[in-house]
Amino acid sequence: MQVRAFPNGVQNQMSESPSVDARALRRCLGQFGTGVTVITARVGAERVGVTANSFSSMSLDPPLVLWSIKRTSRSFEAFQAAEHFAVNILSSEQVAIAQAFSGSAADKFSGVDWTAGKTGAPVILGTIATIECRVQLRHDGGDHVVLIGYADDFRQSHGEALLFCQGRYAVAIDHPQLGTPREIERQADRVLAEDDPSFWTPPQLRVTSGEQRSLELALLKAGSG
Repeated sequence: MQVRAFPNGVQNQMSESPSVDARALRRCLGQFGTGVTVITARVGAERVGVTANSFSSMSLDPPLVLWSIKRTSRSFEAFQAAEHFAVNILSSEQVAIAQAFSGSAADKFSGVDWTAGKTGAPVILGTIATIECRVQLRHDGGDHVVLIGYADDFRQSHGEALLFCQGRYAVAIDHPQLGTPREIERQADRVLAEDDPSFWTPPQLRVTSGEQRSLELALLKAGSG
């Protein structure tokens, strides 16, 4: 185990073999904040759904998304057989739904408002976005299987996104150094207008000359250590 000291005095433990301690790796990966989705599908008369934060956009042309499911999941066989799935992106008001679909209840849809989507997969009502997909490819991912889907249909609504980071649910707030709410809104509009949203230059923080000098000294100190 290597320990690296950073300028702020925080010690960072670096494992040379992450696979040795799966729990530690999971905690490390949990530092990356994500949105929260419920992925749903229908196979025959069976409806299935799982809470997942492994969802990600993949391509705009063609329109592809991906997510992964654990092989030991009770819904694994159903998702392996499904030809379609729906990505339900939850709002900050839907923590209870996220918890329900991450549990082991026999009927996770009990008490949840939903409707059949265009592909037949259940679409949860009240979400901030829904993407209905047909399965394009399944790929081995160790103890998970990665599903890549072609977006046949999508819709979005206004609302606040539910987030998950460091083992807990959260909501987003605007960073105070990025300007006024109107300036932040304009920056967000520019980001969403990019041809490739997966690669963009984030808005610049407002840093005073004193703060910049302190940062430079900290970086010099770190480099000489």
